[in-house]
Amino acid sequence: MSNHPDQATIIMRKQERNNAHLALRKRFTKSIQFNPQKNSTCNYGSVENEIQARNKIVADQIKCMKSQLPVLLKQLSKIKDPRNPKK
Repeated sequence: MSNHPDQATIIMRKQERNNAHLALRKRFTKSIQFNPQKNSTCNYGSVENEIQARNKIVADQIKCMKSQLPVLLKQLSKIKDPRNPKK
């Protein structure tokens, strides 16, 4: 006699194994609470909010540069021109 099980036993064991895998998978997914993360790197809620925030930042930068521009131009005008105008 052989030690090999018959076809019905093989099918029954396979079904038991599949049921055990299914029960384990269900128990595992219940124990883990899925917290879906956004697939993005910014904290803005929408594109419009991001555009408004970026426009505000640029406007503030322009105001800052505008206030510094006259002083910077005055300082740059004191630098002598090294080019030779007679050439």
